[in-house]
Amino acid sequence: MAINFDNCGSPLTAAKIRGLERKLGVSLPEDYKQFLRETNGGRPPETALRVPVAEEEVLVDFLFGLGRKPGILEWLSELRRDMPSGFIPIGKDPGGNIYIMDLNLPNLGVIYYWDKSHSFSSSTLEGNTYPVARSFSRLLELLG
Repeated sequence: MAINFDNCGSPLTAAKIRGLERKLGVSLPEDYKQFLRETNGGRPPETALRVPVAEEEVLVDFLFGLGRKPGILEWLSELRRDMPSGFIPIGKDPGGNIYIMDLNLPNLGVIYYWDKSHSFSSSTLEGNTYPVARSFSRLLELLG
């Protein structure tokens, strides 16, 4: 992985990733599984990401892992009621807004910024998720 993450988790085994997929009832994208195997969450270098649809810039404070609290499953449990169906939380910004991954076909793996705090002028109660990367690999490229 080309990015140096701080505060990484313990790398996951293939068996633990399969267990996560069973709990979620989906197959995760290969690039995300590779991230979990190698890095398992952590703090990326501070980089502003452009959210083209909203014409805003955001930061990534932390990408979630598994087996550390709070991790993917804890965030999912906390946010499930409010989060769009078929998505999982994969990270957060410094203000508590969430990065989510689409696990629905045909958009499997697309990463969105979920403006939970409605800080964007374009956010409404019905529309506050914005695409930021077509895949997890692309998100890492943008952070690198």
